[in-house]
Formats: sequence, C-alpha cells, structure tokens
Amino acid sequence: MFARICVVCASLLLVVGCVDDITGPVDAPDDGYEYELGVSPGGLVTLDEMTLTLHVSDDHGGAMTGFNGVQLQYRAVDTAEWSTIPMNRSGAGYEAHHTFNSSGEFEFRAMRNQESDHGDDDHGDDDHGDDDHGPTVMMHEFHDPVHVSRAHRTADDHRVEFESFPGHVSQGSEVAFRFWVTEGEEHSTEPEPATGLSPSIECVESTGMVHRFDAVETSPGVYEATHIVEQPGDTEIRFEFAGQASNPVATSFRIQVEAEHQD
Repeated sequence: MFARICVVCASLLLVVGCVDDITGPVDAPDDGYEYELGVSPGGLVTLDEMTLTLHVSDDHGGAMTGFNGVQLQYRAVDTAEWSTIPMNRSGAGYEAHHTFNSSGEFEFRAMRNQESDHGDDDHGDDDHGDDDHGPTVMMHEFHDPVHVSRAHRTADDHRVEFESFPGHVSQGSEVAFRFWVTEGEEHSTEPEPATGLSPSIECVESTGMVHRFDAVETSPGVYEATHIVEQPGDTEIRFEFAGQASNPVATSFRIQVEAEHQD
C-alpha cells in the first residue's frame, strides 16, 4: 500500500486508502511546480522505519531533480519547533528513511538549499543531492496535517498500542511506558477498553538487564510504568497480561535509546 500527498498550486490531494480533494492556502512560493510527498508502507506508524519520497515536477510533467540540500521538515500541529529529515536524490525524486517516535497530527514542508535556484537535471559535482550547507528556503508547505498512529500489536484478540513519553529517549532519562489495550480486536468494529488486566511491563535494556514493573491502570484500558533507562541502544519493552483461560499473553515493542552526550 502506498500513501501519497499530492499538491498542485493550492490544492492538496491526500491518498490513504481513499482519495479526498482538499483545497486551501499554501504559504510557499508559487513556482508552478507539482509536489508529491509519498510514504511506504502505507500510513505513518511510530517505531516502524518509513520510506519518504518527494517528487517535484514542472507544468509539463518533467522531474525537477536538480535541487540541492532538499529536506523535509515536520512539526506537531500547534507547536513551533520543526524537525528536519535530510533527503537524497533517488531516481526521479528525493528519498529519506525515518522513524517517528511520537504519534499525533503533523505538518510537513519541503525545504532546499537557498543557492539551489532551479530544479533541472544539472547536478554539478553532487550526484546525490545531499549538499545541505548554507541557508535553506521553503519549497512548499503541505497544509493538510498528516496523522501518525501509535505502534500496535494484536495479542489474544486484544489490540495493544504503545508509546513512550518522551518519544525521543536518551540514556539516563526517566521514561513513561504507556499501553492502550482494547478487547474484541478481531470481532468488533468498536473494541472496548480492556480494564482490570493487572499486567506487568518489562524493560530489557541493550545489555540484557531486565527491569520488571507492575503496571498502573491510569484510565480505563490504559496502563503505564516509568523507568530511568540506563543503557543506550536497542531496548525491548514487553507487556504481559492474563488472557483467555488465565493463560499468560505477551507482546513487545522496540525503542532506540540515544547515548548520553558528553561535554
């Protein structure tokens, strides 16, 4: 499945399973180009690496691949700070790989090197398009927010969603591991919160050290535990509860813990 955001002048075409035609103002230079922002696999989900592609074409459909320092920037709706995803040239467009750590509604915009005045095929000495030195300017802003869903698993007919707070986890920081659990995942169009599970949560750090906690149900079907993560690297977060016939059921998610910066 491939999800596409296609913008022509001030029109936004969002394709995620179906097509909606949404029009609105665009605060970007009216350069007459068509911008397509794609994601695969379809739909943005936290903790899964996504491939993001950007295609820019002129009014004749020609690919504009000569821009340098192309990057995507994104921010949560109603916040001020932008995060940057550098892109490289790939085929007839630009490509990047990125993993989102937080769910929600996000705005996207495309940027380029200010000295890259046109998008023709004259690449000069840079065949990869990743020259990001110097100031940047906005190419286009996609005004329709894009939804990033929480990572989820199915366990014993329960849907288990997970997110850490903060999403970007650093060594030595206190992290809240939060799980949303509903039941009837396979048989109901409106699953109900799974209450009273009394689950346990385990944090398996990169060294193999296991920390086990009794989760607290902070609201119906929402379970949480906090922990200070001591080691950087790949970290597994396990969620275990008693399923049908009181048999233990477990599922897990993996997060990356960044090393503590040394002054």
